Amino acid sequence: MAFALTDDRRHLDEAREWLYKGLPFLYAYRVPGTGPGVKALVPDPQQHPGAGSAFYGDLDVHEVTHYGSIPVFGTSLYRVPLFGTLVQFCGLVWAKSVFDYFEYADDPILRTAAEGATQVGISMTRDVEPYVGSLPDSWMLA
Repeated sequence: MAFALTDDRRHLDEAREWLYKGLPFLYAYRVPGTGPGVKALVPDPQQHPGAGSAFYGDLDVHEVTHYGSIPVFGTSLYRVPLFGTLVQFCGLVWAKSVFDYFEYADDPILRTAAEGATQVGISMTRDVEPYVGSLPDSWMLA
């Protein structure tokens, strides 16, 4: 937005730098044991209230780890370990910023990653009632 307002190239370069800082938060390979036909692991209801088999039970994975996004390089809330756990809405927010950047410049590496993160989000999106259009909060790969 700063570039759009000022036409100062430094802002566009800084935006690209920050977008590249998001790449380490994306899986760059397919984790063994994930892929078509693999069921999502139902989270522990003690750690994830409201998440249960009604939401996750019939969710077949199409492809969730190649460009799946992790939210942090550590833990969250002191009791829910997020090491390697996918939280794809974070990747979708990042991808939206990448697509916004493309209004002014292009980058094939960022384009590939943003399209991949978007595809994972589409793959995780529920298509059964009453959850149509929703994403799981997290996707455990244990």
